[in-house]
Amino acid sequence: MDVKDVVEKVRNANEVSITDSNCCKWKQSNGGMYAFTVTFQRIDCDKWKVLHYTTAEFSYCKAFGEFRDCWDCEYYDVERNECKAVFETVTTEEVIDAVKRAVKDEFKEIDIDRETVKYGEYGCEQCRKRLH
Repeated sequence: MDVKDVVEKVRNANEVSITDSNCCKWKQSNGGMYAFTVTFQRIDCDKWKVLHYTTAEFSYCKAFGEFRDCWDCEYYDVERNECKAVFETVTTEEVIDAVKRAVKDEFKEIDIDRETVKYGEYGCEQCRKRLH
């Protein structure tokens, strides 16, 4: 699928995820070589909410994209058990720009409305060479 087709799919999508697949399958949960995903969820015609994820088994903030425990965060409402952080929002053109960069990166995987449109090269260099 070429860039033009991917961009057209983004314009009609409700969710776009970009995953950095350059992680080690043996160290992706607690060994320091994690995969990271940025997900854009459409909330309006030209407005997208940005969410962050990782394969690490440690606490990770979906709002800020950093290793942080909710209990230590000033935006976490303990009584209601919910995050009160204001998530970053971007425009459709910003999502398209992120997708265009990801298309050129061999380690980025792109999912549009939960359909993989580009697979990234998976694993660290040692994984790809089958050294471990």
